[in-house]
Amino acid sequence: MGINDLSLDDINQYYPGRSNILSHLSILMAVAPPPFMHIFDPHTPRTTCRLITSLLDILSSSEDPELKPLRYACVDAREIVSARQFYDRAINAFAGHRPTRTNSYENWASGTWSDTLDSFLAGLREIGKLFAGEKNKSDSDSIDTTETSDQHDLDQAAGCNLVLVVENANYLSGPLKELLVPLTRLSEMVMNSTTILISDVRWDDIRETARACPDPYLIKVPALSREDAILYLSSHFPLPLIVKQGAIKAPGLPALTAAHDDLVPLRQHFLSAVYDICSPHSRDPAEIAYVVQATWPAFVTPILADWNTIRISQIPENDMDVDVDDSGAGDTQGPEELLSQWRRAASTSEYPLPTEGTRLRLIRHFSPSILAAFHELLPRRTSARAWARSHIPPTSFRASQWSSYPQTNSSAERTEVSNSDLITYGSSHTRMLILACYLASYNPSKSDMRIFGRDSSGIPKRKNRGYAKGKGKAATAKTPQKLLGPSAFGLERMLAILEALTLEYVDFPGLDEAYEREDTANLENSRVRILSELAQLVQEGQIVRTGATDSIACSSTFKCNVGFEEIEQIAESLRVPVNELLWDPENQ
Repeated sequence: MGINDLSLDDINQYYPGRSNILSHLSILMAVAPPPFMHIFDPHTPRTTCRLITSLLDILSSSEDPELKPLRYACVDAREIVSARQFYDRAINAFAGHRPTRTNSYENWASGTWSDTLDSFLAGLREIGKLFAGEKNKSDSDSIDTTETSDQHDLDQAAGCNLVLVVENANYLSGPLKELLVPLTRLSEMVMNSTTILISDVRWDDIRETARACPDPYLIKVPALSREDAILYLSSHFPLPLIVKQGAIKAPGLPALTAAHDDLVPLRQHFLSAVYDICSPHSRDPAEIAYVVQATWPAFVTPILADWNTIRISQIPENDMDVDVDDSGAGDTQGPEELLSQWRRAASTSEYPLPTEGTRLRLIRHFSPSILAAFHELLPRRTSARAWARSHIPPTSFRASQWSSYPQTNSSAERTEVSNSDLITYGSSHTRMLILACYLASYNPSKSDMRIFGRDSSGIPKRKNRGYAKGKGKAATAKTPQKLLGPSAFGLERMLAILEALTLEYVDFPGLDEAYEREDTANLENSRVRILSELAQLVQEGQIVRTGATDSIACSSTFKCNVGFEEIEQIAESLRVPVNELLWDPENQ
């Protein structure tokens, strides 16, 4: 088909397990691109997008005269906030133009292609004519043809394929909802154009907000097998982080780091262990590779400590211990030169790898830490470098000595790992937000004034729990809300509870007056950060949305999906008496 086979082989090696979809897409894009495609990849949408852009780059740079010229543009919907921004990025990508300081950050051809949808379509037609004309011009150098101007314009318009790739298409909602239908019907307005939507959300769920969209050419990307995922991790092994360690240093010798070449045979075993630990939670090799980058330095630290002990024991104490093969070298080199020569030779020597039993003990020891790193790194609460720096094993830890292994409490470790995503969720604002959602979900709205109400002087009305008087025998027992499960709450009610919690349990140094504290608490809870943190909790499943799914508004309703045990630990970390804030129908 005129496609560079060597380049396709390189893509196959770079993206193992994707040969079927690569061959399928290469034939479609080279012969007859469908007008509208939707690629559903629930596990690795970013990797699939990179694979498609690599394939389109090969097709666009092909010099085969049998292939039509091809131009493509890739736009990430997560980075777009308005339709004008989407139009500008697409036009500049199609034209191969990049706004920089040298061109005064102007768009391609200094045109206003982003004013309306019609101007955007006009820009696409102009790009199609331009690059089709370049193709026809190169062909006319070898073949002399005579044709009318109308036929020439028609050939230019029909001679260039335009492929628009939209990554994370499920983000085409809210202010970008108006783009969904025109993009899916782009081929009806621009000749030889194709739209490819890539998302980890099914097309039926995206189509809920735009019923006028046509049926796409659907492709579902399966999850990578264990062998292909490990092969991907091996070919994309991240650059090892160089972390300063407090181990004993050998004088005159370079420090042993996690990037040592003798550790390469150990990578395959480590990758297999990390994949087995993280695969039940995520099948994306790119995310697992980030965990590998963070945990690899700590895993090899006890091995490097053994190697450092070996080479320190082999350093000659004086000049007479230096073994020199060349008998004439001592006549021209002094003792210091001979000693440094031995050290340079020793720095390139091979070190023994740990035995299978030692390797299994290391993997068993670091398994809880790897899982904890995954839960911290997946939502990007910390970086790989920060995790590696904060989890350096002690200097006495040796891989070959079982007695030097740090002793950990397995039950406490499991509890810490299971609750790490809530206890150390970030700032105190996020934990206070989770607590406010829990109280709004498990307390009836009629109890808010009694629990969080204040008098005119700012003193809370809830001075004590004031249990109700004993009821008669005919009284009906009420089931606590904790047994019934969470109930839906409105956004405004939750924000009011959050403001009351902030006012009562957050210190404001330097603010003595009640009105100053109230104004500060109101200001803190009115920030955009609160809504962004709520959206993050919804995305992670800690908070479940029960209302509209388009945007977070005042009419949105939610439910708290966090258990009482985790809430107790969060409240304890914030010093909030959560048991006094929960409504008990039997005692109220």
